[in-house]
Amino acid sequence: MTAAFTSCSKNNDIEQISKGQEAEASFKANFEKRYGQIDPQNDWGFGKTASVRTRTANPNGNQWYASNQLNYVEPAPIGDAELEKVLTVFNQKGAESYESLIDWSTFFVQQVYKGVAVHPAKDGLNSYIGSNQMNWLFADDGTHTMNDHINNFNAGDNKDYNGIMLMEKSSTKAFGYNCSSDNGRLFYNFRMEEIDGNYYVGFDFEAAGQNLNEQVERDYIYNDWIVKIVPARPNITYEARIICEDLGATDDFDFNDVVFDVKIDKNKNKTYIKLLAAGGTIPLYIGDTDHEVHDLFGVDTGVMVNTYNTGEKAPVEFELNRAYENYNAIPVMINLDEATALGEGNLTVLKAEMGAAPQKILVDTDYVWCGERLQIETVYPNFIQYVSSHNYSRWW
Repeated sequence: MTAAFTSCSKNNDIEQISKGQEAEASFKANFEKRYGQIDPQNDWGFGKTASVRTRTANPNGNQWYASNQLNYVEPAPIGDAELEKVLTVFNQKGAESYESLIDWSTFFVQQVYKGVAVHPAKDGLNSYIGSNQMNWLFADDGTHTMNDHINNFNAGDNKDYNGIMLMEKSSTKAFGYNCSSDNGRLFYNFRMEEIDGNYYVGFDFEAAGQNLNEQVERDYIYNDWIVKIVPARPNITYEARIICEDLGATDDFDFNDVVFDVKIDKNKNKTYIKLLAAGGTIPLYIGDTDHEVHDLFGVDTGVMVNTYNTGEKAPVEFELNRAYENYNAIPVMINLDEATALGEGNLTVLKAEMGAAPQKILVDTDYVWCGERLQIETVYPNFIQYVSSHNYSRWW
């Protein structure tokens, strides 16, 4: 099976296809020579189906974060070093208006800082601690009509920091607050900044009541109230692990050329991938050509990652905007000719056909993949029995 791409040269297509077919034939012959006759009913674990969960609604999405209620990863606490960096930015005078840097609908709002600045009223007699008058935070879609109240979030009585609220089906295009000293008037005096890859919103206090003692001019220092906006990332429970041979060396059967965990969510039309290891040294792609495994780990193509005697990298998680019908349908592709650009020629798709030499195998997420150049039957002797009888499904 090959994944075809537009080509301006038929010769390139023929050459690439022949390389893939040649590698597959050599892999098949060497596998059968090593392990013997294959059970014609062996589906290499891919008979396991993705679990289907009923879609659930969160009737109170605007609520304090609770890990036992919500299937999202909890934002990390705000530390002293982070707070210092944020204040360094927001303590400086800013512009009259700012635009949002992000457009999210599901996110956390996390308390960072309750301001202490005192603002004089226009009568020259009264003054206000601005944050004490800002008692109603809201998110808006930029129209200044949505005003989506963020429950329990008041600068005056909220926690000094780390109070966390979840927002679902909301917007991050604009933010504002209600001024209690101005009969609940809404103000959109916000400033959004990206700091170390995170997003923060600071507010500048203003009051515009009828009397001079109720009027406070802006100072354009957005430190009267600061919150952090954190994307609500799903807390993924991966369902299966896929281990692959990339056909680069057709007599090496360690099945660690790429190892990744997978979850298919048909409700959200997503496939979630957690890349664990890359023991191969040729270009290899999961899902599409935007996800080359060495690129994802941040290494050159010839560098092996996380195969025990090789370089170590943290796992990489990403999602594909499609819910595949089953685990076997997730494309795992190789480019056997690095000199051929991806827009030319064909990529070879790794296969797991019933009763044929497997180029990929599905296992449970507790499977420990082999070290480099350790043949799979050396680490897991029952693998030989599994080849000839699919009843040895728990061979590791």
